[in-house]
Amino acid sequence: MALCGQAHVLLRAPAVARLSRRASSYAPPTPPSAALRPRALPAALSQRRVAVRLSRGRTLLRASAVAASPAPAPAGTPYSSLSVGVPRETHPGEKRAAATPDSVARLVKAGFSVLVEQGLGEGAEHSDDAYLAAGTPLAAAALACGPANGTRAPCVARIALLYVLFLTPRPAGALPGARLVSRAEALGADVVTKVRPFTAEEVGSLKRGAVTVSLVAPAQNKALVAQLAGAGVTALGLDCIPRTLSRAQAFDVLSSQANIAGFRAVMEAAHALPRFLAGQFTMAGNVQPAKVLIIGAGVAGLAAIQTAKAMGAVVRAFDVRAAAREQVEAAGAEFLTVNMKEDGSGAGGYAKEMSPEFIAAEMALFAAQARDCDVIITTALIPGKPAPRLISAEMVASMRPGSVTVDLAAEAGGNIETTVPGSAVRTANGVTCVGYTDLTSRCAGQASAMFANNVTNFVLSLGDSKASLFRVDPEADEAVRGALITSAGAAVWPLPPLPKAEEKAAPAKKAAPLVEAPAPTPTLVAGPDAAAAAFQATLKDAVLIALALATLLALGLTSPSAVQMALATTFLLACLVGFQVVAGVAPALHSPLMSVTNAVSGIRLSQRASASHTSPRR
Repeated sequence: MALCGQAHVLLRAPAVARLSRRASSYAPPTPPSAALRPRALPAALSQRRVAVRLSRGRTLLRASAVAASPAPAPAGTPYSSLSVGVPRETHPGEKRAAATPDSVARLVKAGFSVLVEQGLGEGAEHSDDAYLAAGTPLAAAALACGPANGTRAPCVARIALLYVLFLTPRPAGALPGARLVSRAEALGADVVTKVRPFTAEEVGSLKRGAVTVSLVAPAQNKALVAQLAGAGVTALGLDCIPRTLSRAQAFDVLSSQANIAGFRAVMEAAHALPRFLAGQFTMAGNVQPAKVLIIGAGVAGLAAIQTAKAMGAVVRAFDVRAAAREQVEAAGAEFLTVNMKEDGSGAGGYAKEMSPEFIAAEMALFAAQARDCDVIITTALIPGKPAPRLISAEMVASMRPGSVTVDLAAEAGGNIETTVPGSAVRTANGVTCVGYTDLTSRCAGQASAMFANNVTNFVLSLGDSKASLFRVDPEADEAVRGALITSAGAAVWPLPPLPKAEEKAAPAKKAAPLVEAPAPTPTLVAGPDAAAAAFQATLKDAVLIALALATLLALGLTSPSAVQMALATTFLLACLVGFQVVAGVAPALHSPLMSVTNAVSGIRLSQRASASHTSPRR
């Protein structure tokens, strides 16, 4: 483009010079006589034409100069020049992977070069061949070349293609697609993604200027934050992304993994409980449904409520946040309360520490529930602090033999006094206390898929995905600003939130002088008053409802089948009720999107339960 612009300028410059000389040497004629005045018009027109041509030439010269000027440098690094490394997890019992074949395919399609450590997806049931096939279409064609003519030997083309594409040494980023690499190569990429926080050894293998995307827990891992800052990397903590942002739900690994943990907690409780969760009426006797108490109605608690309710148990739930009541009841559980007016809603949708009086009241409630319930599942966590102790050893001792407790906060110290992190123990009175810290890894395939989707969405949101430019900009993205842990060799977490748009636009207010305000003058307001406006709104709603009923009546009179009319009526009423229920959910926990999602899930569970109760027994 620069060469074309220069040639354009060279071609146009002589023409502009000629026009300039003609304009400078042009002299207007002497005033003609009265008899010759009609002939003076062509001279004036000629002068105007020269001026117009000169103006056009200058415009062309100016446009050519602008076209020849260099374009501004793009804000960001092109995807094609970056490599994304995905090393294996080394934490004991961790089977999840930060990337799946589907997420690798998305990154490769966007333009990244993905470096996958060999054996990355073994725990999540993903083979190395699956990563290669997803990352490069040629590899997929080669891997599809299997045994021929009944022989077990692979074809020569497959071996040759795989060797040329992936096993020959190449610099990182030189080959678009996915490659199987060593651990050192994966950690040496431009962008490195992991599930667990980096270890000291892994931090030492990162290159200076790299971007890391993983869980960090900076409030608990201050030494790790100092190591990341010393290594000169830009660390982004997935667990620090503000959960109140609706657009950040696509990046929220805490919610996606907590959803799996809540589901798995009910599965572990059902496995350890020596009886059914659902009630039954059989010729061998009646079986009463199990009673499940879930403490904490966050994402994990709501997932546990929905799972236990779907399995037929009687579910009760407690949460210190008053806003959780609607969420719990929408999921079909009974919400327990204490006789105290105190709200435990904290910043970011989390719970805060309660007063000693409130804690004493809830302890009395938990003691009474422990004697009556068969399963207790606790999910209470406070960011940056040890897990609160909610169930004492005396409460566990009061539970019936065969009962089960599942502590989802075991890794943070536990909510139950008898919990042993990482194992399941049995008390003297026959209560099984489950304290597994790898509940998500026990669903490694699903957990890896959801985690990888969150990571990929977050990586592709950094910068401009439409222009395929990668950039970490905490001044333009609230999600990046909340997740930024270290930058330019310094620990920056937590950054203050960005000012709101109205705060930026509002000018500084000057102190106004104290002047006595004049007495207000009465003004006439045109239009109906408040009572008339309310009457019109009510009349409009009544007319709409009347029209809807009249339409249903007309359909009923003209419908050829009464069954079809009954189904149509049921569908319309269900739509109306569903809209009212979902629209009435208060978005007070995490975000409006999450609140509506929980409400919809509760409606689905209620419909499933009603269908199971109304369907005939076989």
